[in-house]
Amino acid sequence: MRKFTLTAMAVFMAGSLFAISPIPVKFGVKAGVNFPGEKISNTSEALSNFSFGNEFSYHVGVMARVNLGFIGVQPEILYSMDRFTNSTYGDMNMASVDFPVLANWSLIPSLLRINAGPVFHLSSKMAFKDRDAEVSMSRPAVGYAVGAAVSLWKLEVDFRYCGDFGKSTQDFVDGAGNTVSFDATHSGLMLSLGWMF
Repeated sequence: MRKFTLTAMAVFMAGSLFAISPIPVKFGVKAGVNFPGEKISNTSEALSNFSFGNEFSYHVGVMARVNLGFIGVQPEILYSMDRFTNSTYGDMNMASVDFPVLANWSLIPSLLRINAGPVFHLSSKMAFKDRDAEVSMSRPAVGYAVGAAVSLWKLEVDFRYCGDFGKSTQDFVDGAGNTVSFDATHSGLMLSLGWMF
């Protein structure tokens, strides 16, 4: 929470400076769906059949874009809820607060651009809905995103692929109190609709 508060304050202060500067900057909001993927490795025999199926997931957030001709910078703050299901233990949610900082390259000015850059994970928590089972995780601090976006007046359509630099270590605790550690690789697709003010 402290990291999130400090980051939000930094973005607000930067936005205030840009608002009084001659550099073209726009602010907006966005929301969309996630298509998450999670690959599990280094599991013990007890978790040999442990796998996840992806469920409907979503994200919401705010963004800013600094335009510098054919290039630009787009910082965002996103809240994502990724949902998975397991045949044995039921549904699981992963809630994340992320801070992407993407570079923009305009392929068609004011219409089509590509985006790429790091994604800083400020907070990530996983939990089963079933109270008899839970997962704790240690996720890499930085991931990445790459994709493309189309601008239609003030409407933004953004499609990107996201992943982590490395694997996260997770501990699975079953109803009997047994703890088993395993590795997981997070990746996925995001489709967003945004509105620039």
